[in-house]
Amino acid sequence: MKFDIEELLAALPSKEGGDPRAPQAVFQRLKFLAQAMQGAEGQEGVGLLLRWLDQKGWKSRALPADGCPVTIGRDPACEVVLAGERVSRRHCLVRAVLSGGEIVDLDSANGTLVNGSPLKAGALVLRDGDVIEVGGVPLAVVVGRGLG
Repeated sequence: MKFDIEELLAALPSKEGGDPRAPQAVFQRLKFLAQAMQGAEGQEGVGLLLRWLDQKGWKSRALPADGCPVTIGRDPACEVVLAGERVSRRHCLVRAVLSGGEIVDLDSANGTLVNGSPLKAGALVLRDGDVIEVGGVPLAVVVGRGLG
């Protein structure tokens, strides 16, 4: 049986009938993740991959296996540069670790979300299929699966 995410979203109750934001946010994250995973195949020898969509299409960034952190932010000096007025200059950093990855917020003005939940102080372990939101820009985390 084939499901159309857009049809499922439209079928959710109206605001008067309940708060549809939570299920819609989950469906949107899953839809984004499914699209990101489709383009992650063929990245041979990569253990951790970040994928996001910008104005020019899908972009990917492989993280070094040596645990060297990759900075995400608006500043051109960051390894992953994201456009967006809610993205801080140096928003967060991600590094590959044995279990997959970890993320740390760099005291960004708007915070960092992982799977819709705000990132608290300290590092959080990332798993395959997690979605990071940096200033409203989602990034998919792909760990090892189909990557060689």
